[in-house]
Amino acid sequence: MSYRFACFSLCAFAALVTQTSAWGALKVPQVTVEQRVMPLGLDATQPRFSWIATSPVRGARQTAYQVLVGTDTNALRKAQANVWDSGKVDSAENVLVPYGGPALSPRTRYFVRVLLWDERGGVATSPVSWFETGLMTSDPSAWKAQWIGLRPANDNERRPFVGARWVAPAPLLVSGKTKRMAFAKHFDVAPAEKVIAADLFFAGPSNGRPWEPEMEHKIHINETALRPFSSNTADPRRLTVTSFITPGKNRIWIEAPFFTAKGIIASLRLELADGRVRFIQTDKSWVARTTEGKAMPEKWRQDAPEKAPFVPSAELGVFGEVIDAKEPAFAGIDRLLPVAQLRKSFAVGKAVTKARLYATAAGVYEMTINGFAVGPEVLSPGWTDYSRRVLYQTYDVTKLVRRGPNAIAALLADGWYAGRTGMGQHLWGFEKALRAQLILTYADGSEDVITTDGSWRGNTGAIRASDLLDGEEQDMRLDTPNWNTPGFDDQKWRAVFVPPVGIPRIEAATAPSAKEIEVLRARAVTSPEPGVQIFDLAQNMVGVIRLRFVAPRGTRVTIRYGEMLDKNGKLFTDNLRTARVVDEYIAGGRVQEVFQPKFSFHGF
Repeated sequence: MSYRFACFSLCAFAALVTQTSAWGALKVPQVTVEQRVMPLGLDATQPRFSWIATSPVRGARQTAYQVLVGTDTNALRKAQANVWDSGKVDSAENVLVPYGGPALSPRTRYFVRVLLWDERGGVATSPVSWFETGLMTSDPSAWKAQWIGLRPANDNERRPFVGARWVAPAPLLVSGKTKRMAFAKHFDVAPAEKVIAADLFFAGPSNGRPWEPEMEHKIHINETALRPFSSNTADPRRLTVTSFITPGKNRIWIEAPFFTAKGIIASLRLELADGRVRFIQTDKSWVARTTEGKAMPEKWRQDAPEKAPFVPSAELGVFGEVIDAKEPAFAGIDRLLPVAQLRKSFAVGKAVTKARLYATAAGVYEMTINGFAVGPEVLSPGWTDYSRRVLYQTYDVTKLVRRGPNAIAALLADGWYAGRTGMGQHLWGFEKALRAQLILTYADGSEDVITTDGSWRGNTGAIRASDLLDGEEQDMRLDTPNWNTPGFDDQKWRAVFVPPVGIPRIEAATAPSAKEIEVLRARAVTSPEPGVQIFDLAQNMVGVIRLRFVAPRGTRVTIRYGEMLDKNGKLFTDNLRTARVVDEYIAGGRVQEVFQPKFSFHGF
């Protein structure tokens, strides 16, 4: 019995040796640098290399490695490195092995090859891979490019709070026991003023304890009560009230918690069918009253606003003025501007061998060259603490640049920098800005640099507003065909300006950017009421929609998002509380309309 067992073990070992000899021990299919495959634009001064050794043989292992880094691929294939050779290192380490050679040069492509030894002394080599360094500095002053942005041109582009006044109850209404304040405003909508969209922008004081009912803001538009909510002056709210505005007389009633020397600010924005925009904003024409109770009297809205206990409001100041030095955010709120379209034309007269675009934003951006996207990434440069740093991306755009006329362009939205986050709005700044430089290397070794500066031109187009949380609005009647291509006439566009962006560091992105990874189709479509369709994707997800449809020019489509239906088969949105989470699209009269938000996303 023992003899047969020993014989079997010996035979098995012989088979193993034969298999190893036939198949080889180790293989190195891929090398990563800073945990990425062939990364473009690294700022790491000592990049780290990783690899996975594979083998069909059980028990095979790495006993030593050698890392070769050079700028000559042919030499690397002969195991020769002109930049760094680690030499043979007796180690099984294969994760984040640091570069140990001389200082790397910026904007340079380096090639990498790894050699491995197994327990039998066999050698395996990886395919030649590469990494390319970026600008190799985080100092913003090292950039040749400037920050650029776009100022609003008219009421269609201005921030809704501009022109509004902070208002509070007159002193005669206030005592040491005052707990709540209320405001009222009557306004008319003429028969000729066809309102196609209405949004109420509001901010008021709070103590940061939203679970207390007396801290709630309560708003009525005519006879419709909006959902109560709690927010402070650093977190303005946008409430869609289109269906509540009627021809003729209209009324707004607002309740809010009272705080000494603090008030509310409100701006009702009416978009009219003829393209005009009208604002009804808080000022001394609004009347106010107060109460010492935890809520206003039950029928307070039935009292005539021109009589006591109503009195004209007291104006604390114009939006944008510092009202309370102890609370800078009190005057520091606004809302979205349309997404900026920025462009510059340039000419190329020689053969380009390499073109690299380095781009970042105080906001989020999408860049194109000659009308083609520079990459598949979305919502670049990503979210960081902008008081400390912002990331930049590097793009290989060699194939996009051509001899003759060219155009470089960008869409620029608020993003996390200037938009709304779960922690408030405009936490880092008000003026979104772009910074980019395109470096062209020619066959003769010379270079040209095209940078963002005052020579760029700007305008707004179809994307009228975009916020990561609130949603995106596209009006395709205002679309600007071919605006990002050569030959487009931008003479009537505005000059850009250089905003004061104080981000102290600009660092290369160290992780892959967000991009489309999967497309899901609707599994079911229901219609709980006329004019409403619900698309069920049978998947809880975070992403955007792509909606294709045909509709007459001017047709408005509103998209809401939810995770479940209520008992009546309608979309359940109560859990969203006061978050708007609405996308809107106005058809431009195309053969086929296609709506996909560019700078917003939702969970649904």
